[in-house]
Amino acid sequence: MKIPAQFMHVGFFDLLCDALVQHSQAKQNENSSYRCNRFSRSSICASVLSIENCANALFQQIEVSPQTLNDLDRMPALSKIDMYLRVEHQLSGLDYGNNIVQKVKELLHVRNQFVHQKGTKIKTDIGKPKDGMENWILPMDLEGKLHTELKIPKCSMFWSNIHAYEVLKAVFSFYNYLFSELVPLSEDDLTAVLMNRIQFNNYVMPNLFDEMHIELEEAESIGLKLKFFDAAPWRRT
Repeated sequence: MKIPAQFMHVGFFDLLCDALVQHSQAKQNENSSYRCNRFSRSSICASVLSIENCANALFQQIEVSPQTLNDLDRMPALSKIDMYLRVEHQLSGLDYGNNIVQKVKELLHVRNQFVHQKGTKIKTDIGKPKDGMENWILPMDLEGKLHTELKIPKCSMFWSNIHAYEVLKAVFSFYNYLFSELVPLSEDDLTAVLMNRIQFNNYVMPNLFDEMHIELEEAESIGLKLKFFDAAPWRRT
């Protein structure tokens, strides 16, 4: 006998774990500048997308008409989270003066710059071309400017595993601030908001791959910890 059910794919933990895995790959390839850079880009992009994903998941919890929700859906990610805090929890919203929030705000700006790239002009000095057998080598010195809060290069070609880690620290700190300090949600609430899950009748079954459990637990060894993950019903024992 089959029971009618619904699988809800949120994607929050998928993106967070993608960011962790890509950072790990970047670190393993830190001696190869190009490979390190490409994995770092992927990690940083996944970190940013997890913020937008989280904002949308929370925004869907606001009890307003579908039309109103649709009209407001174009708001920036932090505005959605801010509205969620005000409407659903009667809080004063995000503290935009908090350095944790400022870093995430800057990170979302980094995302916009990355998606809507218009090319970056970087001043440099070039040396005399050298014969590299199959290719010519053109010596040059390149230096990128840094973002104020995150301290990562503005130009993505300079991103490394170190910068991917700084971004991960920023998003982990933000989630701890949001879900441990501002709105310490219950286990059931977190499952119903952030988790991929199967829903049938009045039951909700969280769904995480074993790899995700392992990756989130291993993140603690490099100083990245989700405080609300410890008590969560999907954490393995």
